[in-house]
Amino acid sequence: MSEKIYRFVCDGIGIYEAVDNHCPRDDRRREGKPDGSWLPKIGTEYPGAISFWTERGLDKYFSSGLQEWHRFVVREPLEVLVSDLPTNPLYQDKFQIICESNIEAKKISWNDFAIENSKYPLVDKVLAYILKSKGNKKEILVFEHDKKWSEAGLQVPAGSVDPGEEIERAVLREAQEESGLEKVRVIKKIDEYIMYRNTHEQFNRRHVFLLEPTTEVQESWSHSVQGDGIDKGMNFHFSWMPTSGIETSLAGSMGYSARRIK
Repeated sequence: MSEKIYRFVCDGIGIYEAVDNHCPRDDRRREGKPDGSWLPKIGTEYPGAISFWTERGLDKYFSSGLQEWHRFVVREPLEVLVSDLPTNPLYQDKFQIICESNIEAKKISWNDFAIENSKYPLVDKVLAYILKSKGNKKEILVFEHDKKWSEAGLQVPAGSVDPGEEIERAVLREAQEESGLEKVRVIKKIDEYIMYRNTHEQFNRRHVFLLEPTTEVQESWSHSVQGDGIDKGMNFHFSWMPTSGIETSLAGSMGYSARRIK
């Protein structure tokens, strides 16, 4: 079987160019950009050509965290161009192939690529934006870990869907187990997307919901996580913050769906 090569595009242009268009150099999201110095930067030597990942390069792109970060900062849907390894590329190293722009390639959606890529499992996850009103503005519930886990950053309740569990039930369970809030309800689902988690070597299909407490809640509190997950027994320290700042304040890509909060 012929080796495949892969190119990620967004809104018709390569992912690196799309990132520069969607995430300016002064954007706070660039503070979390993973190191990409392992990739030789020689594309400018071949004007008009396009670059693809080799299979080894694709694995490195995923494992480095760059793919996850790229997907977080671009605004348009990702697509993947898949082609056979050309016999006479303009340039080739272990990570990338540079070839003429007229190379024949099959275009597939990012979601289809993730679902069809059997090398990595696809796991359903839920994420809870728990909101309350403060005056005429909304605030969102966030938490931090104990100091020894401070590198985890600012987060919102999230977790895995159990086998056979309904998605809406899963987000309620995770919200209650992680926050200790027993009286919360689902307002609506606002987003669904697939992302690659380099720390877990898997694709996550994330279901994002808006929730709200149905009783009065404190301004801040600490809670020891319940349930059977890996965070069982950890202490989470909760508080509320304006929704306007969460896209760049939340760890990882948890703030990706913030723009959908109405």
